[in-house]
Amino acid sequence: MNATIRHVSTSVLNIAYEEHGDPGGQAIMLLHGFPYSPRVFDAVAPPLAQVGYRVIVPYLRGYGATRFLSSTAMRSG
Repeated sequence: MNATIRHVSTSVLNIAYEEHGDPGGQAIMLLHGFPYSPRVFDAVAPPLAQVGYRVIVPYLRGYGATRFLSSTAMRSG
C-alpha cells in the first residue's frame, strides 16, 4: 500500500506528511524523532492501514518536504 504525500500550511511552516489507508478511518499519528525520518515507520504504517486505520506520518521540521515559509523565521526557541 503506497502512501500519499500531502501538505498543510501553518503561519510559519508548510508541513509535509504521508497518509496511508482510509481517509475516513480512525486516525493514528506516528511521529519520528531525531535523527530519524518517516522511513522508520515503513514496516508499521502499511499493516495499520490494511486493518482500516488512517495513518498520518508527518515530516517534522528539517526533514523531507517540510519547509519554513520565510527565510527569516526562527528555527528554535
